[in-house]
Amino acid sequence: MYGLEGKSVIITGCGNDRGLGFAMAKAFAAEGAKLALVDICPEAEIEMLGQRLRDAGAMDVLSIQTDVSDEGQVAEMAARVVGRYGTIDVLVNNAGVMRVNRFLDMTAADWDLHYNVMLKGSFLCSKEVIKIMLKQESRGKVVNLSSVGGKRPWIYSAPYCACKAGIINLTQVCAAEFSMHGINVNGIAPGDHDTDMLALCYREGAKMEGVTPEDFREMALRSIPMGHLGTVEDIANMCLFLSSSKADFIAGQVINVNGGVYMQ
Repeated sequence: MYGLEGKSVIITGCGNDRGLGFAMAKAFAAEGAKLALVDICPEAEIEMLGQRLRDAGAMDVLSIQTDVSDEGQVAEMAARVVGRYGTIDVLVNNAGVMRVNRFLDMTAADWDLHYNVMLKGSFLCSKEVIKIMLKQESRGKVVNLSSVGGKRPWIYSAPYCACKAGIINLTQVCAAEFSMHGINVNGIAPGDHDTDMLALCYREGAKMEGVTPEDFREMALRSIPMGHLGTVEDIANMCLFLSSSKADFIAGQVINVNGGVYMQ
């Protein structure tokens, strides 16, 4: 459907089977893509998810433990993918973390964690992969995962929102520089989607507000015009589109997928 059969795809943040990364991996596998699952968790854990994809019919899956904030590890990861598949056609910068706390209670360590994983990690992976894409005849696509929190403020989430806003600007800068070379760089800004990370954020947010997690969830749902959480498949479908030739004339856009909670 999306013309991604045989394409080589790197997805970072693929260590949780209820996260966005694994949902995107399943979607790409269903399209016949060759996958590199990247996460900081032990490679054996990533490989368990890789085997699940193979059992479901995935064409080829490579599992790679990588700290995306470490330049050397990122370079080694990209080299392994090229060694296995010959090219890198798609990079999805999905690795992310979120800590919920009042601004004055946030620590420098909280800030560094968010920055290192999301903004620095997206920079390092993009830099390494784009260097490879520039040498390829087929060029490639880069999809960065930002957030609605990068476009409007969420209380109790200062470092998260700041880094997600930085990813939006990183996306646009890369698009401006590399579109002329046939590399499309775009992003996705999810809202509230049914993941373990969101459930944790709701529990922590409830503590901040002095309400139950159930009440906090209801408050969140009332803010979404469509009245329900998004699914991980909603994000996966947008990622497939932006990674395909159907998006060849789109550059520097960070597309909202949020049930109408933020419109721009």
